[in-house]
Amino acid sequence: NYSLKLLKLSTHSKVNATHHTLRMQEIALLLNNATELEELLTSELGQKLLEASGNYSRMALAAAHLAESANILSSSREELKSFLEGVRSCNFTLAESSAPAVIESAEKTMKELDASLKLLAEVSDDGLLSDSHRQLYMEAIETVTKWIKALSNLSKAARLVLIADKSALENACRD
Repeated sequence: NYSLKLLKLSTHSKVNATHHTLRMQEIALLLNNATELEELLTSELGQKLLEASGNYSRMALAAAHLAESANILSSSREELKSFLEGVRSCNFTLAESSAPAVIESAEKTMKELDASLKLLAEVSDDGLLSDSHRQLYMEAIETVTKWIKALSNLSKAARLVLIADKSALENACRD
């Protein structure tokens, strides 16, 4: 019964970050409920399935945070584009106008990514059911870590644009 519900939830075709977040939270709840089934406690297979369901529950919650981080970035796409275009073209007045929104978006996104990374850190890769799942798990940790670093650098650049002398930045950029 749980397997059919999980399959149905995980193969839904609508691509909507908020909907995806809710789906991942529902999957996590189903998996968490599976860990509470006492009849599974009596066998080695049951123990392995309990451990796996806990791991997959944490991974589903981590995915929900990732979906929310994508939603945050998507909603601030125009500000990010304006900021990066300003920096690329050495127009720091343009970059400055978008910098506060970029900082806010980066900070909110990093908070969601950090929550996801903390959940992923609680997963035991030995408790995953296949090598391909372990590989995806490791890739997820690596990707989230890279995104946190990139967003941290973006936030630092936006803060620099806000506090630095614009003409000095423009002169340094053009040289």
